[in-house]
Amino acid sequence: MRNTVFGEVLTEVLEERGLSVTSATVRRLAQDAGLAEQKLINRMARAGADGPGPLDGLAEALDLSEEAMSPIDGSSYSIQCL
Repeated sequence: MRNTVFGEVLTEVLEERGLSVTSATVRRLAQDAGLAEQKLINRMARAGADGPGPLDGLAEALDLSEEAMSPIDGSSYSIQCL
């Protein structure tokens, strides 16, 4: 699931929180964030895959500060591009 920049960043965030990056973990995260589960997994794995939806719920589910969300949707990357 580290095949994209989005996948790499999200994997790092999950690992920093002591979570193993498995399909089950990502599915549970998607549910908590109100995202399409398979689309989140696909987007982590393939750059051309459809996005899972707005990532605001993802930031909330991971309890990310605005600063921590920056690598995902801030000045470095567009939330839609990831």
